[in-house]
Amino acid sequence: MKKKTTEIDCLRNVVVAGESRGFSLVEVVLAMGVATCFLLGIVGLLPVGLSTFQNAMEKTVEGQIVQRLSGEIILTPYTQLPVSYGNKTLFFDLEGGLVDNETQARYKVATSLKGATYPGWTNAVDTGSSDPTSLVAKSIQVIQLDIAKVPGTSKANRFNVHVPNSGN
Repeated sequence: MKKKTTEIDCLRNVVVAGESRGFSLVEVVLAMGVATCFLLGIVGLLPVGLSTFQNAMEKTVEGQIVQRLSGEIILTPYTQLPVSYGNKTLFFDLEGGLVDNETQARYKVATSLKGATYPGWTNAVDTGSSDPTSLVAKSIQVIQLDIAKVPGTSKANRFNVHVPNSGN
C-alpha cells in the first residue's frame, strides 16, 4: 500500500538540509565568458558607429551649404554670376552658417565659374558664332562648389550648380 503524501513531505523533498540549489563555479565562469564576448563585440562596434555618425553629420552640413548657396546663386542676376561667384572663397561654421574668416570656419567653399559641357555639344563656350552649340553659354552657366573641411587636407567634395538664364 502506498503512503499518502502530505504537504510536509513535499517540502522535505524540495529543501534537504545541507543540499545547495545554486549555480556551480563552472556555470558562472561560462556565463561570464559568454557575456564578455557579447559585450566586447558591442564595444568593438562603437567606433564604427561613431565614425559613421560623424560622416553623416558632415554630409548633412555640406548638403545644407550647397542648398543655401544654390538658392543664392539662382536668385543672383545671370550677368552678375561671374562677379559674385567666380573664384571666390567662402567659410562656414560647424552648423553651416556663413562666417567671416578661416579661424572660425569648419568648412571652406571655393567657388568657380565653369563652362557648361553636355554630351552632343561640341563647344559650350559662347563664341558668338551661328553654331547652335555656342548658345549653351548664353543660356546656362555652371558654378562649381568645392567644399573641404578646415583645418585639414581632406579631399574636397565637388558640387555643380547649373544656372539657367531666366532673363534677369
